[in-house]
Amino acid sequence: MQEEGPPQILKRIGPLWAFAKPAGLLIHNSAWAGGPRERTMLDLATEAVGGKVWPVHRLDRGTSGVWLCVDALDALEPWRAALAAGSKDYLALVRGRTLAPQSLLHPLRDTRGIEREARTSVAALAVGPEERVSVAWARIYSGRFHQVRRHLARAHHPVLFDTEHGDGRFSREIRLRFGGPPLALHAWQVSMQAPEGGEPVVVRTPPPWADWAAQLVGAAGWDAAWQALDASDPVTWPTEVARRSLAGAAALP
Repeated sequence: MQEEGPPQILKRIGPLWAFAKPAGLLIHNSAWAGGPRERTMLDLATEAVGGKVWPVHRLDRGTSGVWLCVDALDALEPWRAALAAGSKDYLALVRGRTLAPQSLLHPLRDTRGIEREARTSVAALAVGPEERVSVAWARIYSGRFHQVRRHLARAHHPVLFDTEHGDGRFSREIRLRFGGPPLALHAWQVSMQAPEGGEPVVVRTPPPWADWAAQLVGAAGWDAAWQALDASDPVTWPTEVARRSLAGAAALP
């Protein structure tokens, strides 16, 4: 793997650090990941912070976006609880144009085979005028293994380039013609209340594959998607997302 430079620091609040995780990096080495040991986000964050850090949550290797860690062990559980009570929003490029706003309530088995409740809200932000793809928003209310990827696949709108839950043939066709990231999934925003009565915390970072996505849905479609995300309060904007999604679908030939 290519040597990684220092990761971008998005925000620091006391012991909490928010980084922009690049696609292709593990959060940490583990038996589950397999293969030889490699440099990870924990390694890079440790170097950037200048001391040991602990992950508040995890992201898949192929997923880019907001990743949180703390530099004090006694801060780990309070910040994990804060994030669990908050929200995590993702952006994805998915197969299909008919992703209606919906809440997906399907239990998912974890890595030990235990079935756990899982909830994800999804909506299309923009649809491709020529290619059969959509920009999808997803908000997860639980943190299950591959939750966004598995729920979108269950909704028949798999994430592009997802080798485990996706449509391999369709993804290969798109990559051959347009290229693309390792996985078209990005952790766009986290929102939560800081522990012990602290201020609201919102951290976001745009997807590194924005220009690539604009090729598939058009520059106007991508701009409309981004405006929908930024148009109103994060708690209420899914209604606006749904309105734009339905209007965009109705405009298709």
